Amino acid sequence: MSPGTAGNDLREKLLAYTAIPSLRHYLIINQAKAEEFHYQRSGSEWTDVTLTAADDMILLPELGFSFTVADLYAESGVAIPEGE
Repeated sequence: MSPGTAGNDLREKLLAYTAIPSLRHYLIINQAKAEEFHYQRSGSEWTDVTLTAADDMILLPELGFSFTVADLYAESGVAIPEGE
């Protein structure tokens, strides 16, 4: 997500993607700072969490995959806040 696409990513695209019945996760990753929005479906309900700390974990159990914010931004040059 860039500053120019943030509004579209957080509104129009979010509505479109969360309307896909088979979609379980939607991640929006900020390219300018350590900030990820993780939307996850449980049944027919969506929950969301904003991840910003280095040790915040992004879990994608359906794929058998997980990673931290630090992993995501490794070698990117983006400053990552330490865990709280």
